[in-house]
Amino acid sequence: MTAAHCVESGSYMNQGTFWIGNTAHSVTALTAHNGWFSSGRNLEVGHDIALLALSAPVRNVRPASLYYGSGEDLRVGNYVGYGETGTGITGAVSGSGGTKRAGQNIIGLGSRLGYNNNLLVSDFDDPRTADWWDSLSRPLGLEYQLGRGDSGGGLFIEGRVAGVHSFISSVDDRLDSDYGDYSASTRVSTKKNWIWGGLNALSRLFHRPSVTASAPSVPPPAAGPAGSPLLPSDLMGISPEFDYFDPNYTVNIIEDDGFYAEELAIPEPTALLGLGVIGLFLAKSRRSPARKR
Repeated sequence: MTAAHCVESGSYMNQGTFWIGNTAHSVTALTAHNGWFSSGRNLEVGHDIALLALSAPVRNVRPASLYYGSGEDLRVGNYVGYGETGTGITGAVSGSGGTKRAGQNIIGLGSRLGYNNNLLVSDFDDPRTADWWDSLSRPLGLEYQLGRGDSGGGLFIEGRVAGVHSFISSVDDRLDSDYGDYSASTRVSTKKNWIWGGLNALSRLFHRPSVTASAPSVPPPAAGPAGSPLLPSDLMGISPEFDYFDPNYTVNIIEDDGFYAEELAIPEPTALLGLGVIGLFLAKSRRSPARKR
């Protein structure tokens, strides 16, 4: 599971590698939420989510469960990502990404910051000036803000995946991940039926290897998503040990033509051949750079 904007930029992702430790799993198929396309790729409506299918099962790793409740508001969230790092004063330092880092923040429904409730949001609080009367403005010891390169990572509540990192925004017109900036993640609980429907659709592709997905009838990738407060940027440099793509595998694009209708046949993650329920690191072919936030 990743962000939809991570799998397209100029062209759809044609090759990908999912790493678990030192083991590589090629990406063989993907699908993105139809709301991502119908909204004109508007990050603020909260449909920035995609699913990836892998070439082989992931062994000896216990996948995280998804958060299906409705009680995310004002909970402590644990953010995980590979993006750039820095401090609240310096903001993100260019070139500092590529290492998995984690931290915490008080998360709220999107409406607390004027967004759609398909999003989970947080603000990067300066402990020296925090508004203690504001429910979101409670700086934590491991206060965390998303940075460029964190897109597609996971937001966890008590070990369950509650969000997929989507974008950052700012009130000072500087999207540098300093104090006062906002983080936004696609809310998983509002996508649970779509997720299971999408996994079923991808699973059928694996059980019928002779089937070839046709070109999707979705709009071509745009230079930048409509309504986005961010500017597109190239994929962060991939460490040499991870810069690997198996030429035997290319990515099939599966159109979301009504996954909600398939939600009733809910499979267990372990029963889906080669499906990655969570993806914390996704490498992409140089031929198709991603927009990383």
